[in-house]
Amino acid sequence: MSARLLHAAALAVLALGWLPVAGAADLAEPLILVARPEVDAPRYRSTVLVVTPLGDDRHAGFIVNRPTELTLAKVVPEYAAAKKISAPVYLGGPELQGIIFALVQRASSPGANAFEVIPGLYAAHDVDVVQRIIESEPHSARFVAGMVTWRAGELRAEIDAGAWYALKPDAARVMSPHHGLWEELVRRAQPHQAFSRACRRARISEIFWSRPVRSAGRDPADSLDRRSERTSSASASRPRYG
Repeated sequence: MSARLLHAAALAVLALGWLPVAGAADLAEPLILVARPEVDAPRYRSTVLVVTPLGDDRHAGFIVNRPTELTLAKVVPEYAAAKKISAPVYLGGPELQGIIFALVQRASSPGANAFEVIPGLYAAHDVDVVQRIIESEPHSARFVAGMVTWRAGELRAEIDAGAWYALKPDAARVMSPHHGLWEELVRRAQPHQAFSRACRRARISEIFWSRPVRSAGRDPADSLDRRSERTSSASASRPRYG
């Protein structure tokens, strides 16, 4: 591949606005996780998650594309305004499923211990704040039951093992209708993987073509120094991909 074609490919990937960072993911920053097609565990198959760092290589987040058959009116019948919301409650993760979180897209915190998961997307769990969101801005919110947490090093180990595409955060994208969201993000992630492979092939080709011609019988074998990223063992306290 010529340098011009590589440059054009890079511009095309950047134009998508969704440049994956898998393999070099900065896990100290918020990100979006997209389950790779190889993940077949029912709990995480075809999922999209928003994730925030907690410090000390720990993380927390929410699945955003796993709707349940329950509506908010069935889950919190005491909220009269919930009866006006036809959207389903989503399964946010296997932990703390007794808590309803409001994931709300807004420029500032809705208040009372709400935290920013990714830029422009807050998670509220305080009962009064969730009720206020139900009443005043339900169309900017997604209501989820439960969440996902990772102990120190667990998420890093999962990414290193190839379980996730790690993408730059985009609140508007993950809050768009869930139908086809996973498929769209996988399609957007995979061209970048092909582009990365093309770059590696181009670099290897350049190395070989620029190598001086050696005399017969004096061409030593080249070796590739593969540096694997630091991994840590996932906790045995909760199953994930097996």
